[in-house]
Amino acid sequence: DGIKDKFLSNMSQRAAEAFKEEMQYLGAVRVKDVEEAQRRIVEVVQGLADQGVFQVGEADEMIE
Repeated sequence: DGIKDKFLSNMSQRAAEAFKEEMQYLGAVRVKDVEEAQRRIVEVVQGLADQGVFQVGEADEMIE
């Protein structure tokens, strides 16, 4: 739930509520589908980073 809470806290209240409703409607999903969605998200993030939209730090990099 920690990741979900972090994700939702970065959305508007209206968007977060809509997202929660959609999660309840969809119910359980297959691990295979989750992994595919994660792969697509990583591809989009990497593409945006390659375009210079934002920078992705190293995993062990400290943030202040």
